[in-house]
Amino acid sequence: MKHAPWGTVIAMLCGVLAFAGCTEKPQEGAKAAKRADAQAWQGGGDPAFMAGDWRSGDRSAWERQLKARNQTQNEYVRTQQ
Repeated sequence: MKHAPWGTVIAMLCGVLAFAGCTEKPQEGAKAAKRADAQAWQGGGDPAFMAGDWRSGDRSAWERQLKARNQTQNEYVRTQQ
């Protein structure tokens, strides 16, 4: 019994792996709760995911909340406490 040359075996394995990638299902996200063309502070949706002092449509409160959240992630501020 004669064995297949290594080049043939490697080529067949590469072919199998290449075709395995063709079976991937499309990755479509769920419908967005917020429209992409709306202003960020106009968002809303589920109140469980909104900051306590922010209401949909209140731009100044949205900016204050965003600034406060960014400051808690600022390493320069965090190391001086």
